[in-house]
Amino acid sequence: FTGLRNKVGDNKAVWVGALVSFLCDTLTPLVGFVPFGILLTVATLASPMTSVSLAALIALVPPHNKGAVMGLHESLNNLAQAVGPLFCQWLTGVTYVAPFWLCSLVWLAVLLWVPRLKLKVE
Repeated sequence: FTGLRNKVGDNKAVWVGALVSFLCDTLTPLVGFVPFGILLTVATLASPMTSVSLAALIALVPPHNKGAVMGLHESLNNLAQAVGPLFCQWLTGVTYVAPFWLCSLVWLAVLLWVPRLKLKVE
């Protein structure tokens, strides 16, 4: 994805990855088993584009804030990996589509937030 990042920039690469993930999470409950596998594969391929570009954006944070931003990023990432499966297991008990809709809402928030980023290289 380096070529895409170099062409469009990190903000747009994060946005494109978030858009692909949003569409996959939104469409997954509406399709059958085979399309589910295809959507899951596409979402898995979009994940590195989002995470690598996000790391590049974090690198642009001013030095006096960089430690706090990196700490927050890693803490939330690790918290999501620990609590997310447990929460989604409970949520699936409510209805099997609930985790997909929740992920869609999170990706929608990212889609609305990323274009507002104004980072300058220092």
